[in-house]
Amino acid sequence: MFFTLASIYNTAINITMVYSMIIYAVTLTVTHRFTPRSTSNRFLLTIIFWDFLVHVLWIGFHPYPMMPLPCFRLDGFLAKDFFSENLGHFILCASVLCAINQCVGLWVSFQFRYLFIAYGRKIVHFHKAYGYGYCVIVHISVTVAFIMLYKDLIMPANELKIEHNDEQHLFCLEPEDNFLQIFTFLILMVIIIVTVVIMVVLSFRKVSETRRLIGAKTAKLQKMFLLNLLLLSGIPILFGGVPIVICLYLMHHTQNGYSQIIIIVCIMIMLNYGSVMCIISLAIFRAYRNAVIAAFKRCSDILSSRMATMRGQTEVFL
Repeated sequence: MFFTLASIYNTAINITMVYSMIIYAVTLTVTHRFTPRSTSNRFLLTIIFWDFLVHVLWIGFHPYPMMPLPCFRLDGFLAKDFFSENLGHFILCASVLCAINQCVGLWVSFQFRYLFIAYGRKIVHFHKAYGYGYCVIVHISVTVAFIMLYKDLIMPANELKIEHNDEQHLFCLEPEDNFLQIFTFLILMVIIIVTVVIMVVLSFRKVSETRRLIGAKTAKLQKMFLLNLLLLSGIPILFGGVPIVICLYLMHHTQNGYSQIIIIVCIMIMLNYGSVMCIISLAIFRAYRNAVIAAFKRCSDILSSRMATMRGQTEVFL
């Protein structure tokens, strides 16, 4: 049987959607039921939320890169009935925007983590609405700025004068005008990385300064928690931000013979790192790890009990 690159791509995405949703369901259940009261799980929920939105969009719509054309073809079981160029641009823009907001959410999370460590007694007197308001303003500002930048990249597909009748469901980007977008995204990544590093260093320093007050055990737990957060935050920045920069660069050089396959690999990386983060989160946080192990033991005991019952019934029958 002959498999095209597009068919392999769409099959891989469909498989990714299935196991990702299962992993998200397990992770959300575990984090909701087994997060200690003394620990906030908003950090992990922020990551899952934005990545979950991308997977919801990609269940029925799969933007497929059409290099050397500066275009994507909208595949997926819903694309045949609902395609429009505006819809294609919405799916692509929203997907990238979710990845950006995920990184911005991490950036904001580390700011609040430092404030909690350094000024915990003072900020408890502030109403939570101020914190939520700050988060909303930051996310809205980034979203509006990105949409304005993306609008400058849109190019009507009919301007390419494509002669192939079978090239349908295309939506295209202007390959010559994306330098500003690449530069802006790089600056955003640098700001996020530098800020996260600064917040972590300051948090470690503050924990060390207050070690006598909070106790050695609490200080050790705080540092371990920060290291875990730093590990988790590096995954979306590395496997989400870097592939986006690579894709933007290759959209500027669509004639490169490897552009299409590299963009496909980048897309698959971006669609899978959320699941990897969930698995790592369940592994590195003790409360979640113990909950998962206990669930596996219960399932194993139930399965063993049923197998023993079936074996006994078979022996009686014989």
